[in-house]
Amino acid sequence: MAGYVRQAGGPGAAGTLPTRATTALLHDLAPPDLLALLGDKLRSGAWLRSIGVPTPEVVAIIRGPDDLAATAPLWRGPRDLFVKPVTGRRGAGGFRLTVLADGTARVDDRPAVAISEVARHLAARSRDRTLLAQVRLNSDSVLPFAVPGVHAPFVRLTVLKPPGRPAIVHDGYVVVHASGRPAGTGPADTIRYPVDPATGAILPGVRFDGSTERFTHDPASGVQVAGHSLPDFAGLAALVCRASDALERIAVVGWDVILTADGPVILEGNTGLAWAGANIWHLETGRPSRMSSVLADLVRATGLPDRPAASSLGDNRRGGRK
Repeated sequence: MAGYVRQAGGPGAAGTLPTRATTALLHDLAPPDLLALLGDKLRSGAWLRSIGVPTPEVVAIIRGPDDLAATAPLWRGPRDLFVKPVTGRRGAGGFRLTVLADGTARVDDRPAVAISEVARHLAARSRDRTLLAQVRLNSDSVLPFAVPGVHAPFVRLTVLKPPGRPAIVHDGYVVVHASGRPAGTGPADTIRYPVDPATGAILPGVRFDGSTERFTHDPASGVQVAGHSLPDFAGLAALVCRASDALERIAVVGWDVILTADGPVILEGNTGLAWAGANIWHLETGRPSRMSSVLADLVRATGLPDRPAASSLGDNRRGGRK
């Protein structure tokens, strides 16, 4: 894997790969057809449901600015929705859509306006890429630190699939949006609380903005996060491992999951992972990570060249820590 380290800008801490090397290697190890599947939220959601894994209910698909008719299902009664591009990462470009009983609707925390105005806004947003509108889920009755009315916390579990062996939960964290704003608004708004991959216990959180501060509480609400454990963690781990085992040919996937009163629901699977995010619990606790050895075994098993594809490094230049 030395070629990945050289082209990505040098080694990180002992036993780690730098961000660009990690993303490049994971990209090159994954079959293109499965990368395309996970990169399309509509297709991956349908695939997950086909293997019995729950995903958010799809309410509408808006395919372009002339597709105003596609927004009609959104306005059927008061409802809380989340709208996001079919392709993209970490909810980037997504927003909350609240349809009110008085015939108006609100985007994120903006003032409510006529539904016709919001429909035109959605159509304009779909000019460059298809939008997916889903029922917005929450963890209000499940997680003691979930704050009603703000962007729900979600769980990222990094799952490893060693060659010829069942998938295992390797690492994880809970994402809490300190400002209550949607995902993708920047590292200063987002705190990641590491999760013990064996027990689901939550550790003090960190920001990926270069600071060394640790957070036991959500700064916005004052509610304690660290010290709690994720409920039914064994069932949650079994769900994400089932999804990774069904993929078969992808070594590492970061599954984003929201915990609801009806059980865990997978939002999406991510392959463009950075080392810090994929090993956050290991880095915070000082435990050795198996990820390097698993990836090295896969490189040997696949005969992958000791040199990243130009496209994989190019993709990662647009990425960040996940």
